[in-house]
Amino acid sequence: FSPYISGYSIPSTLNATSVRMDPSIRSRLPQFGRYSYSPSSTDARSTNDLANVTHYTGSVHSGTAGLTWLISPRVANEFRINVTNTRQVSDATIDTFGGAKNFSTAGLPGYTGSTPGWLDFYLAYDLQAYYSTGVIPIDQRQLNIVDSMTAVLGRHSLKWGVDHRRVHSEQPLPPFYSFPGYDMLSSVQANMADWTGVEKFSGTISPVYQNFSAYLQDEWRIIPAVTLNYGLRFDTFTAFTAAHQVSPRVNLVWQALPDTVAHAGYSRYLSPPPFELVGNVTVDKFAGTTAAAAVTRADTPQAEQANYYDIGLQQKL
Repeated sequence: FSPYISGYSIPSTLNATSVRMDPSIRSRLPQFGRYSYSPSSTDARSTNDLANVTHYTGSVHSGTAGLTWLISPRVANEFRINVTNTRQVSDATIDTFGGAKNFSTAGLPGYTGSTPGWLDFYLAYDLQAYYSTGVIPIDQRQLNIVDSMTAVLGRHSLKWGVDHRRVHSEQPLPPFYSFPGYDMLSSVQANMADWTGVEKFSGTISPVYQNFSAYLQDEWRIIPAVTLNYGLRFDTFTAFTAAHQVSPRVNLVWQALPDTVAHAGYSRYLSPPPFELVGNVTVDKFAGTTAAAAVTRADTPQAEQANYYDIGLQQKL
């Protein structure tokens, strides 16, 4: 047999629209507001089964507002608030690429033809393929509030502030999930599943992620050639796991010569794990495609804690 050769495209679209306003009500209280909308879509074919197409659509609505209060020539306050709503919808279907023939879903246990949900079928003798009977959206809403103060007092430049972020995701569970299995090619040709599993769900997956940070730092110009930066930062977050930490930071900079700078410092960091609402079924649907997950283990993600040391010399030539 000669090898099958064919070409296909991976269509995708990405659009972005934004509007910004900078009203000037008071000279010492500048403000701004910005809204953006970014819809996108893409189709991808599985490298294991080119007739298996995953269709993805998404949209991002984001609004940001802020103001800067010039309290005095040496003291200022900056406030920012952002609200972002993200929707992701994906489903996998089988088409007739390369002469593939769709199987009939009539007669599958629990399936009526109009039931929205998930239907995966497994070809145990060769590969795994999917057929989606409905669209399950994932919505994520984020609120971010940041406030910071700066004050210049003699040789000291003080800065302190807070940062709060809340992320709420929602994924409605499908009322129907069926996964028939075919142990041999003749079963597929006869459209007769060797076994079938059926699950029913109710409710919505609705995790909430919250992160709060507060910091205080000072830039102290000890002498014209030596500057000391030091401070403390407190971080706490709750999601699939929780952690908190007080992180000290200190850095010394010495302008040894006009073109020579020596520096040394230490800092400690707490980095929360990324917050993503992704189910195993969703991960499986992208297997064998360019969007496949790099890690498939289902361990609870943990925060990253790191100690950072820095020492160096910069020479301008």
